Amino acid sequence: MFSVDDTSRSEELLSDAFSKLEKSLVDVPWIMGDQFSLADISWIPTHFVLVGCGYDFNPYPNVVRWIASVQERESYRKGILDWCEDFSKV
Repeated sequence: MFSVDDTSRSEELLSDAFSKLEKSLVDVPWIMGDQFSLADISWIPTHFVLVGCGYDFNPYPNVVRWIASVQERESYRKGILDWCEDFSKV
Protein backbone atom coordinates (compact mmCIF):
# COMPACT_ATOMS: atom_id res chain seq x y z
CA MET A 1 0.00 0.00 0.00
CA PHE A 2 1.30 3.46 -0.90
CA SER A 3 1.13 6.18 1.71
CA VAL A 4 0.05 9.75 1.10
CA ASP A 5 3.71 10.72 1.42
CA ASP A 6 4.66 8.16 -1.26
CA THR A 7 2.03 9.58 -3.60
CA SER A 8 3.08 13.17 -2.94
CA ARG A 9 6.73 12.34 -3.54
CA SER A 10 5.86 10.59 -6.81
CA GLU A 11 3.88 13.62 -7.96
CA GLU A 12 6.85 15.86 -7.13
CA LEU A 13 9.22 13.63 -9.10
CA LEU A 14 6.92 13.62 -12.12
CA SER A 15 6.45 17.37 -11.95
CA ASP A 16 10.21 17.89 -11.75
CA ALA A 17 10.90 15.52 -14.66
CA PHE A 18 8.28 17.06 -16.93
CA SER A 19 9.33 20.60 -15.99
CA LYS A 20 12.86 19.71 -17.14
CA LEU A 21 11.52 18.08 -20.30
CA GLU A 22 9.37 21.16 -20.92
CA LYS A 23 12.46 23.39 -20.75
CA SER A 24 14.48 21.11 -23.02
CA LEU A 25 11.79 21.41 -25.70
CA VAL A 26 11.87 25.21 -25.89
CA ASP A 27 12.58 26.23 -29.50
CA VAL A 28 13.36 22.67 -30.66
CA PRO A 29 11.05 19.98 -32.06
CA TRP A 30 12.71 17.01 -30.35
CA ILE A 31 14.27 16.39 -26.96
CA MET A 32 17.86 16.54 -28.22
CA GLY A 33 17.28 19.25 -30.80
CA ASP A 34 16.38 19.03 -34.47
CA GLN A 35 16.40 15.25 -34.90
CA PHE A 36 14.13 12.56 -33.52
CA SER A 37 16.35 10.34 -31.36
CA LEU A 38 16.49 7.61 -28.77
CA ALA A 39 15.80 10.29 -26.15
CA ASP A 40 12.36 10.85 -27.69
CA ILE A 41 11.72 7.12 -28.04
CA SER A 42 12.55 6.51 -24.38
CA TRP A 43 9.98 9.07 -23.16
CA ILE A 44 7.08 7.80 -25.31
CA PRO A 45 6.07 4.82 -23.11
CA THR A 46 6.16 6.96 -19.97
CA HIS A 47 3.93 9.55 -21.58
CA PHE A 48 1.55 6.89 -22.92
CA VAL A 49 1.15 5.24 -19.51
CA LEU A 50 0.69 8.53 -17.67
CA VAL A 51 -1.99 9.67 -20.14
CA GLY A 52 -3.75 6.37 -19.47
CA CYS A 53 -3.60 7.13 -15.75
CA GLY A 54 -5.07 10.59 -16.24
CA TYR A 55 -1.92 12.66 -15.72
CA ASP A 56 -2.49 16.28 -16.71
CA PHE A 57 0.02 17.50 -19.29
CA ASN A 58 -1.67 20.88 -19.81
CA PRO A 59 0.93 22.68 -17.66
CA TYR A 60 3.57 21.53 -20.17
CA PRO A 61 2.68 23.01 -23.59
CA ASN A 62 6.03 22.08 -25.15
CA VAL A 63 5.55 18.47 -24.06
CA VAL A 64 2.03 18.54 -25.53
CA ARG A 65 3.43 19.89 -28.81
CA TRP A 66 6.22 17.31 -28.78
CA ILE A 67 3.89 14.35 -28.25
CA ALA A 68 1.59 15.62 -31.01
CA SER A 69 4.60 15.46 -33.34
CA VAL A 70 5.48 11.99 -32.06
CA GLN A 71 1.92 10.79 -32.64
CA GLU A 72 2.13 11.83 -36.30
CA ARG A 73 4.96 9.36 -36.89
CA GLU A 74 4.10 6.06 -38.54
CA SER A 75 6.38 4.27 -36.08
CA TYR A 76 4.25 5.57 -33.19
CA ARG A 77 1.04 4.37 -34.82
CA LYS A 78 2.53 0.94 -35.47
CA GLY A 79 4.43 0.59 -32.24
CA ILE A 80 1.94 2.04 -29.80
CA LEU A 81 -1.53 2.41 -31.27
CA ASP A 82 -1.59 -0.90 -33.14
CA TRP A 83 0.05 -2.77 -30.29
CA CYS A 84 -1.26 -1.26 -27.03
CA GLU A 85 -4.83 -0.87 -25.91
CA ASP A 86 -5.69 2.70 -25.01
CA PHE A 87 -6.42 2.08 -21.34
CA SER A 88 -7.31 5.72 -20.78
CA LYS A 89 -10.64 4.83 -22.41
CA VAL A 90 -11.29 1.63 -20.44
